[in-house]
Amino acid sequence: MRVVLHAGFHKTGTTSLQQTMRQNRRVLSKYWRLFTRAGTEPLCEAARAFSIRREPLEEALLTHEWALFLATLDPEDPRPVVLSSEDLSGHMPGRHGLTRYDAAAPIMRSLAHALPDHVTLEICFSHRAPDGWIASCWAQNIRASALVQDLAAYRATMAPFTNLPNDIAAVRAAVAGRAIVHDWAIETTKDAPLGPITPLLDLTTFPAKPRARLIPVMAANPRLSDATLAELLRLNRSGLPKAALKAAKSAVIDAEKGNK
Repeated sequence: MRVVLHAGFHKTGTTSLQQTMRQNRRVLSKYWRLFTRAGTEPLCEAARAFSIRREPLEEALLTHEWALFLATLDPEDPRPVVLSSEDLSGHMPGRHGLTRYDAAAPIMRSLAHALPDHVTLEICFSHRAPDGWIASCWAQNIRASALVQDLAAYRATMAPFTNLPNDIAAVRAAVAGRAIVHDWAIETTKDAPLGPITPLLDLTTFPAKPRARLIPVMAANPRLSDATLAELLRLNRSGLPKAALKAAKSAVIDAEKGNK
């Protein structure tokens, strides 16, 4: 049984890829067994927990959830399993004191070493150039967390840790002999008709005729405007209680969406 695991990274077209999977589920499911975070929450949460606490108990919970997921799959079904969730690489850098994806290698090593004999694993990563990735992560963290750094300060903090190909190389070394690792830069998919999902279609040799029926979803999680991000940063710095901060930020984000 072939399992293709698209494990990240955050802010590299993953939301658009997954939205394309969901929108085209009827066509894709004839050739793939599709999974995203929505159907694998316990596994994804175990990976995120391990990225914070690299302890034997967290690793045991991770491999337990992996075994439960694999046990749900019919080994006689010839379709490859295609699972996409960036949370399988752990939390996004910039949260919980994390500055890089150094948890990705031990997470993938744990999954690869826990494979049943009848399963082959291919691990995929999308990545992007450092400047754009840092700016996108900052915008997402301003939106979804209480980050108080402006972009310049965040860039200075994160710049030493933004070599995503190095993190992928660490995964390759960690799973050598147990799994195959593929990677691609999202800059290479921006002009592809189907966008970020294209490398997965190519990897699984998805047939041309049904591929032509797929509907692309581009920029599914677009960056907020500079004015909105500035207001969210101001709110993060305001000292509001957590619930009040969340409500105020939601109102600002909803206002931008309502103006489009």
